[in-house]
Amino acid sequence: MHRLLPSLAFLEIDGCPEIESFPEGGLPSKLKGLRIRNCSKLLAQHGHWDFEGLTSLKSLEIGDCDVVLDSFPAGSLPVASLTFLFLFNLPGLQSLNGNAFKNVTCLHRLSLWNCKELQYLPEQVLRPTFLSCLWIEECPILERRYRKKKGEDWDKISHIPRNIIGKTT
Repeated sequence: MHRLLPSLAFLEIDGCPEIESFPEGGLPSKLKGLRIRNCSKLLAQHGHWDFEGLTSLKSLEIGDCDVVLDSFPAGSLPVASLTFLFLFNLPGLQSLNGNAFKNVTCLHRLSLWNCKELQYLPEQVLRPTFLSCLWIEECPILERRYRKKKGEDWDKISHIPRNIIGKTT
């Protein structure tokens, strides 16, 4: 794929339940957006994903998978380019791997929707001057934990300029 589509900017893989891995040689380095939906076997193999060469990746969206994940991602994220991460409808996701965010410098928006087992947000994600927008909805454990002025860890996200916790109606 890297050689056949070197200028590919956006890739969506949706409804491909039998895909287990990315093509040999990896994804195109100029990729700016990657969305993976309904690909449980591919997500189950996320420990083999390599984002190192994706120096242009700005947006990563992963969801609609029923695979149980102790932690995500297993490896590191694109450190210099990723600005938006959206994890949605991942009922088996239990934690975010703080080490994957350790060297990420540009992530401005983190959106989490319907991740019912997600327990907490790692310190690497909550450090000051990191996020400008945090959106959490239908993640009951996180919503209780980070609820505005009432949650036990509200003080850990209160510095984020825009935080939306729970339904806003």
